[in-house]
Amino acid sequence: MDKELKEILRQEMMKQLEEKDTQLDDMTKEVREKERLLEEKNQIMGQREKLLEEKENQLEEKDTQLKDRDIQLEALRKNLQDKNSQVENFRILLQEKDLQLEDSNHRLGEKDRLLEEKDRLLEERDKLLEERDRLLEERDKQLEGKANELKERQEVEEKDNLLEEREKQLKERDKQVEDVNNENAELAQQICDVKTEVERLRREISAQMTEPGETSDTGSILPVRRRDSMEDPPS
Repeated sequence: MDKELKEILRQEMMKQLEEKDTQLDDMTKEVREKERLLEEKNQIMGQREKLLEEKENQLEEKDTQLKDRDIQLEALRKNLQDKNSQVENFRILLQEKDLQLEDSNHRLGEKDRLLEEKDRLLEERDKLLEERDRLLEERDKQLEGKANELKERQEVEEKDNLLEEREKQLKERDKQVEDVNNENAELAQQICDVKTEVERLRREISAQMTEPGETSDTGSILPVRRRDSMEDPPS
């Protein structure tokens, strides 16, 4: 009886040992699986640390690029201030030229008045010429009377003297008109030169504003946003 009981107990213990071995094998497999997963996680963490280090290097490079960009922007801002000062000076110069042009227009009005006066003098000269022709015809008809002929000749000489005086006045007026025209041509050339210089400065400012660039996250160069351009000078 005791022997059978011991056999039963032995078998029971063997069964428990087999179950324990099975549990141990399962636990060993689970531990190995967890070790494999841990190793994979360690690899992932290593990759992440490497990526993080690369990101930090990229951030340092970005900081350096931003500092360089700030230096470029500051230099561009100072250059733009200088150009704005030059444009303002040229704007003042244009205002002065406009005043000179207004004065020139006033002189043109005076020139028109002189031309009208010239036309009037020409008309008077034509009338005097007609009168002289008429007197000459009368003189030819009155050759019989010496006294009358001498009188008529004196009248003609007086008319000739008057004509010469009128022609002298016309020449003086023509010279005045020519001087005004020359002054207007010089003033127009000066205004054209100033406008050409202002246009050149405007193109130069526009080109300098588009030359610097900023770097995007992918390392590509992005264009710098242009500031609103100044209004073009009046043409």
